[in-house]
Amino acid sequence: MSKKTWRTLVGVAGVVLAAAITAWAIRSSSPTGPGQQIPGSIPEAQEPTRLSLSVAPDTWGKTVPGASGQVLHADDLQGAFTGKVELRGLEPNHQYVLSINGKPPHPSDSRLPQRVNDEGYADFKQVSTDSDGNVNDGFSVSLPSGQFDVNFFVKDATDFKIVLYSDFLQFAVR
Repeated sequence: MSKKTWRTLVGVAGVVLAAAITAWAIRSSSPTGPGQQIPGSIPEAQEPTRLSLSVAPDTWGKTVPGASGQVLHADDLQGAFTGKVELRGLEPNHQYVLSINGKPPHPSDSRLPQRVNDEGYADFKQVSTDSDGNVNDGFSVSLPSGQFDVNFFVKDATDFKIVLYSDFLQFAVR
């Protein structure tokens, strides 16, 4: 085997290993650590904020024509970012990852528990579409207190490419 072939195989193995570790971390994470999924819902007394999700541009590597979604979330909760995601028109019976990503240099970026290229993020929940490609699911992700100004991403769980997004999500955690 040539050195070039060997380097290519090692590189591919590294990417596969990184994806497997991320998927494992999402499934087996502690419900009490920062950035981790915890039980919760929006209090009935609090009107949720609605955030529309857009289809990711072709340049991001994956487009799902006709897909749409929204996030309904609480603006200010104790210890967590809590809400519900409603997704439509995605690939049927498929896995996706919900994620919030920082916007350096906003101070909230440093409070997100995971890092890539000096940007904070939290892949906090894996969801499955039904046979029609839809998802209606709640979430609550533990975060440190403070104001957050982040992006919300829905990523394909097989290759972690963004399929739906919003670049304007603001909330507070007490």
